[in-house]
Amino acid sequence: MKRLLLVVLCALALPSAALGSYTPKIVVDVDGSGRLTTFKLSGPETDDPTAKITIFVPRGWDLATPAPGTRIGTGKALALLADLGGAKAPFDAVLETADPAAHTQNECDARLHRAVWILVLSAFGNELRLPLYVDPAEGAEAAIASWRIQTCLAPPDLPEGSPGRAAFGAKLIDAELALSNIVSVPAGSGQHVFSALYTPYVPKLGTHNVTGMVETRSLVALPRTVTFSATKTRFTGVATQAGQPVAGAAVKLSVRNGRVKTPTLRTNAAGRFSWTVNLPRGGKLLRGERVGVVVTVPESSVACSGQSLAPAGCVGMTLGAVVLKGVARVK
Repeated sequence: MKRLLLVVLCALALPSAALGSYTPKIVVDVDGSGRLTTFKLSGPETDDPTAKITIFVPRGWDLATPAPGTRIGTGKALALLADLGGAKAPFDAVLETADPAAHTQNECDARLHRAVWILVLSAFGNELRLPLYVDPAEGAEAAIASWRIQTCLAPPDLPEGSPGRAAFGAKLIDAELALSNIVSVPAGSGQHVFSALYTPYVPKLGTHNVTGMVETRSLVALPRTVTFSATKTRFTGVATQAGQPVAGAAVKLSVRNGRVKTPTLRTNAAGRFSWTVNLPRGGKLLRGERVGVVVTVPESSVACSGQSLAPAGCVGMTLGAVVLKGVARVK
């Protein structure tokens, strides 16, 4: 089993889609502190193999470049093993920095990079180190981005025994990586777009399908806020993202440490929610009592707009799920 897992991890390639229906997805989220940024990459299991991924960090955002050997993130993923009847294998991941001077000779982008991150995939004590190349955005990219992160992946669909083929025909079907204190969030309110260019392989040939490159985007609306107030008889509040109301979000209250059952509320078109206090035996809230609130905003799709850097255009944009929390004292 250890040998099998090692071989599988050494041949991971992210999923893509067949030409004309190539629909990978990226979702980026920032926690309430602004210190933890999570990248989620996914795609249909039946997609064609992906050769290269380039992620663009939007203008106004910055990336730190810690000294080599610094751990900057953790994550998890799930690999699909096509050669083993579609079996799936989970693995853990960490992200650490490396010396850029030691990574100038590579097939992905052979030059000196501003920073190199190593994605370390591990299971049962075995590991694989996959480089990610980090540079300031250049040329036309600089109009939409401040930084570029790119990596290249092995083809999983070549005949068995082919040089460079992904062992067991393995590819990632889900990957999630959280970076800590690396991505700097700009101040103020606004809608920010992370963009990812996905270049597929020509199926079963292992060559890049450059004209089949697509773009997928992730919208991050900041700041996210939930304001609320409570009296003895009524609880009201409003949820917003980038100053705009959030409609259809689920709102759950915690009264007396959850001992009192309350209904799940929904924000209206104006982002507002309210609850008329109805405690057992006609009781009311007490002055100074604490009431917790959790607002869950579901993931949603947003239409792509404007021009795309990808020859095959933009295939989708996602506004990630958000959880907003707070506590109110009864007036």
